[in-house]
Amino acid sequence: MNNLILTYAGTQLLNKYIEYVLITLKTARQYTEKNTDTVLLTDTNELNKGVITACKALQVEIEQNYKPLDLNSLGRDRWYAYENTLRQFKSKYNKVLICDARDVLFQGDPFSFQNQNHLNLFSDGFIHAQCSWNSNDQAKLAKALGEQKSFATWPMINASTIYGSTSNVIRWVTLITNTNKVIPRVCSDQAIVNRLVRDNLEDPDYNITLIEDTDYYVSGYGLFAPGVKRFTEPEQKWENKQLLHTNGKPYTIFHQWDRTPYAKEIMSDLFTDWNKLTEPKKQPQYEQSYLELGEPVG
Repeated sequence: MNNLILTYAGTQLLNKYIEYVLITLKTARQYTEKNTDTVLLTDTNELNKGVITACKALQVEIEQNYKPLDLNSLGRDRWYAYENTLRQFKSKYNKVLICDARDVLFQGDPFSFQNQNHLNLFSDGFIHAQCSWNSNDQAKLAKALGEQKSFATWPMINASTIYGSTSNVIRWVTLITNTNKVIPRVCSDQAIVNRLVRDNLEDPDYNITLIEDTDYYVSGYGLFAPGVKRFTEPEQKWENKQLLHTNGKPYTIFHQWDRTPYAKEIMSDLFTDWNKLTEPKKQPQYEQSYLELGEPVG
């Protein structure tokens, strides 16, 4: 059976952040085995030629099968595309990893993680009370539901990174899409997913495992963003162009690398091979510091 990396990027994101998407796709191909397929979902045929050329070179399949309901809510609408695709190909894949298209750097094979019989969700390394953006987002959801739940101590679970068996991932994504349909568009999918985690953590139907402080996943936003009030300074080490866990091993998935002090070096190193593929863009200029990038998109 094959493995699947599934990601989604709307046209606006693809045409604006081509270089970032190519880093995700390139490192995915670099570290995964031949039985791993990567599928990039998008909403249109109006793609930059460089993206199409690069995807062909990396053997990435582009599926243009979903038109978002609201261009301002791509983070929430992408789940419908995920569900449609997973149901279409569910008999083909044994294990599935869903991740962001724009800001993921693979430093190892994500399918070497053997916990695939569980639904693996990943902590960003802080609690809601430590980040005003996520707290406000969750408060908007609570208000829409007419509830006064205390969520300050909830661990911040990243909505967009999911790993597990195909059946477990489909079950979870379907729950998200069904919830999406009845929640007013006042909050992000981060708030919805974190609420669903709290409500279903002990439910054996979902078999959720929260992954915290391992060398499998790390959030650059959780480590370095100025909006997060940390109790301690990060102990991770940058060595030989890789971010290492405290155990000395490279993190398999380095999420939100563009919000770290290493972003410029990563971009310069990994984009070199692709500077002739993205037209009309030239070699990207890293104009913003990671401190100016603002709050996370997903």
